[in-house]
Amino acid sequence: MLAWPPAWSGPRFAAYAPAIAGLAALPRWPTVAELDRALGDGLRAAAVRLVEQDAATAPYELAIADAGCVPTRAGNAHDLWNAIVWATFPRAKRTLTARLAGFQRARYAAGAKLPGARAPAHDRLALLDEGGLVAVGGRGVVFGHAILEHAARGAVAVRAAVLRLPGEVDWRADRVDAALAAALDAGAAVDPGPGVAIDDAALAPWDE
Repeated sequence: MLAWPPAWSGPRFAAYAPAIAGLAALPRWPTVAELDRALGDGLRAAAVRLVEQDAATAPYELAIADAGCVPTRAGNAHDLWNAIVWATFPRAKRTLTARLAGFQRARYAAGAKLPGARAPAHDRLALLDEGGLVAVGGRGVVFGHAILEHAARGAVAVRAAVLRLPGEVDWRADRVDAALAAALDAGAAVDPGPGVAIDDAALAPWDE
């Protein structure tokens, strides 16, 4: 387990400063209930709450789509960063998860044995969730929670799956959230081919 608090300063974390500020005062790793309370304002914008993951929890995307419950493991760095992204970009995460849930339902209906191999379109969207970079006009923001987890551990030489938004977007979390949600709802896809190296100098400056 990472030490608390994690190392979460630097350009990859800039978009998440408000959510991080709500956690930084905690004296230790939060329980799932404490994490849900600390990030509550952002999570409620997506009509979701964090719940303890256990053997009875529905598959991840379906638990969110059907019940508004985000399965979360206590003391788990990967799930911590997932919760922080949910609290920062709630509409985009909800829209992305709805699309992923649609793929999962189709797999269940076809009798697929999960986890198994995913269809390419499904796999690309899952890459956005885990390892995504959202780009607009030569700037970008780290969206994938696995990238944030790696950065908190000091691993920055990772590659990202890129989704490009059209036009211009003010670099405020609510504006990017709305633009990304709209693009995903319209069927936006991740760039084909291998991921790209993340250039921290090209990450967007964020408005307070």
